[in-house]
Amino acid sequence: MIKIATANFPVGKKKYESSLKTVELDSLFTRFPKIETIQKWRQGAPDQFDFITCASRIITYPTKTRAQHSRHEQKNQTSLEDSALTRQATERTLKIAEILRSRLVFFDFPSSFLPSPENIKRIQNYFSKPRGHILFTWEPPVSWPLKLVDDLSEAYRIMPVMNPLGKAKPTPHSPMRYYRLGGHGKTSGTGPLSDNDLKKIISLCDTPLCYVVFNNGPTAFDDALRMMSMLNPKQLP
Repeated sequence: MIKIATANFPVGKKKYESSLKTVELDSLFTRFPKIETIQKWRQGAPDQFDFITCASRIITYPTKTRAQHSRHEQKNQTSLEDSALTRQATERTLKIAEILRSRLVFFDFPSSFLPSPENIKRIQNYFSKPRGHILFTWEPPVSWPLKLVDDLSEAYRIMPVMNPLGKAKPTPHSPMRYYRLGGHGKTSGTGPLSDNDLKKIISLCDTPLCYVVFNNGPTAFDDALRMMSMLNPKQLP
């Protein structure tokens, strides 16, 4: 089965839901909407519609801490830091995922998150915590070796995210694929995709379940529909 989505709703929500059955809610990365708003999104969507929840940037991107008692204590909050701020953001993210009945929560990491021993330990500590039925997906920076990504993903039940048109190859132990498409072989950025690009992506959907998220700007929705038209109906949800 191939689930096709875009990042957020590039067209009206009703029009989108009548064509595609999955969406990646990137807007959750930058802000937490009111719970009432989240509930309306879920209640207004078809019952089988699949929302992918994007984890808050508070969890993965370094930020200035607000509680600073003196100039000597000023510091940056690092990715996946074991802090009250991170725990609160995680709790809120998982609450949103619960309301939306999300199967996946997507974690985006900055390029500055290098594969250092300290950061590997942070990955191990953070993703070893219980999260119920939800599967976590993560987009490691290109600096992370494929073998390390594969080992961590298998050990801590986290699904690696990659661009099938980029240099990275799918990790061999992944039970499913999560492909994210931007412009110029990246997972973000703009640029239309050719029919050959779309056919290549389809050929790489080699697991029983594969998510394909278009994050390539103004053409994302049309590219997603073109890909859907290339598929055998049996490959769709």
